[in-house]
Amino acid sequence: MKHIILISLLLIFISGKAQEARYQTYSADLEIIATKDGVDYKWQNSDILVNLNYKTGKINIEIKSDDFHNKAQSEPLTNTNNNIRYSLVGYLPIEQIIDQKISTKQYTVELQLINDNIDFSDVLNFAMSVMRTSQQAGSYRVFTFSGNLYNDKLQLPAFKGFDNNIEIRIMFNAFWNG
Repeated sequence: MKHIILISLLLIFISGKAQEARYQTYSADLEIIATKDGVDYKWQNSDILVNLNYKTGKINIEIKSDDFHNKAQSEPLTNTNNNIRYSLVGYLPIEQIIDQKISTKQYTVELQLINDNIDFSDVLNFAMSVMRTSQQAGSYRVFTFSGNLYNDKLQLPAFKGFDNNIEIRIMFNAFWNG
């Protein structure tokens, strides 16, 4: 009898855990646009990590240092260390995003660009667009961030010779259930 009660309690606990709200991000892309001698150069990476906590609204976007290298450039990037990571960290207005009734809404958010290896931290302003598609479940969102990096502060070798203003775009899809 004790075994049946313990098994029943275990099953209730496990099913309760399985029904907790979960959040997933997928299909994340990073696009960088920089201008040199009046010509725009663009490069993309689909291998970035985006983590969004739907309880707190905290977002953490991990970008590797070699994401800032335009492979189409003829000049090789010096001092590239694939282990160096930049993080964009901040908080999104999560309640507004969850309760969003219109198909697309614009927000302005501040994210802190951090690199602990080089003791770098800078606050960047992003225009954030959140799209709720009518063809998908109500819990599906498409996020697009657009902001500017300034190379006089960042001083990445990849942007040597480019204009100071470097546009960064981050796009990802999100789904939560709960």
